[in-house]
Amino acid sequence: MRPWIRVSIVAAALCAVALGSFFGARAMRRSSHASVLPSVAEDANETAGITPEPAKTDAAASATAPSSATTRDGLPVIYVTVASHSEDTFNAGTPNFQTDKASFDAQRAELLAFARMLAAHGVKYDWQSDWNFLNGVLAFDRGTTDTDGKNVVRYLSEDLGDEIDPHSHENAGYNYADVAYLIKQLGVEPSRVVGGFIAAPASGSQVAYFSALSHGLKYPAYAWSPQILWGGGTGLHQNEEDVWISGVWRPKSAEQYDTDDPSAPLADVGHYKSDWEGLDELLALQIGGKLEAGKIYTVSLMSVQNDFSAAYTKAFGERLDAYADETASGRLFWATITETYRAWTETYGSVPSVLRWNGLTTTSEPGPMPNSEWSASSASKASGVPAKGSSGASSPNGTPRGSCGDGVCEKIERALCPQDCS
Repeated sequence: MRPWIRVSIVAAALCAVALGSFFGARAMRRSSHASVLPSVAEDANETAGITPEPAKTDAAASATAPSSATTRDGLPVIYVTVASHSEDTFNAGTPNFQTDKASFDAQRAELLAFARMLAAHGVKYDWQSDWNFLNGVLAFDRGTTDTDGKNVVRYLSEDLGDEIDPHSHENAGYNYADVAYLIKQLGVEPSRVVGGFIAAPASGSQVAYFSALSHGLKYPAYAWSPQILWGGGTGLHQNEEDVWISGVWRPKSAEQYDTDDPSAPLADVGHYKSDWEGLDELLALQIGGKLEAGKIYTVSLMSVQNDFSAAYTKAFGERLDAYADETASGRLFWATITETYRAWTETYGSVPSVLRWNGLTTTSEPGPMPNSEWSASSASKASGVPAKGSSGASSPNGTPRGSCGDGVCEKIERALCPQDCS
């Protein structure tokens, strides 16, 4: 599995279960209040320019979900999710956290710095992990002083209010329910979100599989069944643009994945093109009146935990700063996957919404690849996080960049300004 997104976040970034390995340690419960270990997270925070904030309760960290489907200006709200994957040992470049304590401690510190940066921006986070890092937490993490004596998973959940989703390539005998079991052993209730799956082609689709999943393989006595699909892609993330969808719906079948069926057992929260370009395109469609009232629109910003260097975290935070106006105006709402699903059921009445990615802000040139330097900012070049404006930016008043009618076809105008982009 290649490391997509160093938050250019190509939408291949969704790390669904690799088609070739679809079906293809023992966890011991540890007390998170046992001996407190020295923390190494402070160094990562300092390098990233982040001052750790006081611990927050889930209620304190939660923003109030919009009570209306539209902003005060009458525009449909866009729900944005920040998610990341921690991979198993079958992913090239990922340490074996179950045995490599030094690598575990280093990545734990980087994860804490990234999660605290998001919390400082008021952004909720879906942390999605396979069995590898979770077993590392079971083996090595008794809590540190800066996590109030809690293991890192409990701290993310209880103090930062983040969502803990299982993610699994179903290698080494672990299925999704087994990964959920490991999360449970760490003192956290796992969400009922599938953190990545094969949606296409239909011959390899896992929609029916997850509709029937109920128990683990390694831990068959443990019961866990999903409620929400997220991160639909293709095997090896090849040619998956057809499943880049914004919205929430209930997939009818493998063959009719993007068709809503009210009787289907699982809802799918679409990730769209899960990078800044996807977010900017939705904003352009929103301000251009192209989004339908009464329907929910979604996009994800996807990262890989292996990439959480201090430079990456710093640049990601600066990128978030550029969306302050859109957030303050209510055009963007930063939510977990489960929060987005609940908004769909409670605010939108479960009205299906399916907006397919059409590449409206792109032409024949490829999108940014991991670690590309398509941004003008030095921080972006150092971290792989493009600066706002590379694929469509906002001016200080929160409107999309670009001046329709000036004869210059900017990327963000391609969907909205035929006179400049004929």
